[in-house]
Amino acid sequence: MPLDIKPAEITDILKREIREYGREIDIAETGTVLSVGDGIARVYGLDKAMAGELVEFTDTDVLFTTPRDKRTEDYITGRFG
Repeated sequence: MPLDIKPAEITDILKREIREYGREIDIAETGTVLSVGDGIARVYGLDKAMAGELVEFTDTDVLFTTPRDKRTEDYITGRFG
């Protein structure tokens, strides 16, 4: 079954999405990576992280769509912090 692509409809959807796009940036805490090796990163500047605390990191799309740690999911969705 061929798809019936309607350029005008796609254009309208894109224009609506752009018009309704809300640009909101909330940087809670950033740090500087000092070194990385064997899956371990030494980071400076995460004042709210405890020494030795496990902080999840992976590819950005994976981190935001399927975080492994519940705390990461809570932070990303705004239920923490």
